[in-house]
Amino acid sequence: MQPSRAAGYLMSEFRKKKDCPSSFELVDGVNNELDGQRGLAIANHLAACDFCAAELEFYRAYPPDGLDVPAPPIPIALLELAEALIAKETIHISRLEHLLREAA
Repeated sequence: MQPSRAAGYLMSEFRKKKDCPSSFELVDGVNNELDGQRGLAIANHLAACDFCAAELEFYRAYPPDGLDVPAPPIPIALLELAEALIAKETIHISRLEHLLREAA
């Protein structure tokens, strides 16, 4: 099965990448809570990143309610798996099975 194409790029490219601002920073941008330097850096990033631009529009349409709910800690195995996937590292099946067992 081939990845879908939209707007001239593979849909598999429509994702958050390592150099993308965090969701918290995007929410801060919606709330005008970023300093000048970081705000400018994020604005430049948004001009080139359709994913973050879409995420920002989502937060404008559906602002978070403002409750500070602490995120639960991410299990280390799941964090390692996510970092490997984001970095597009090849994961040997035995390592994947180990990570999945640890996360369960």
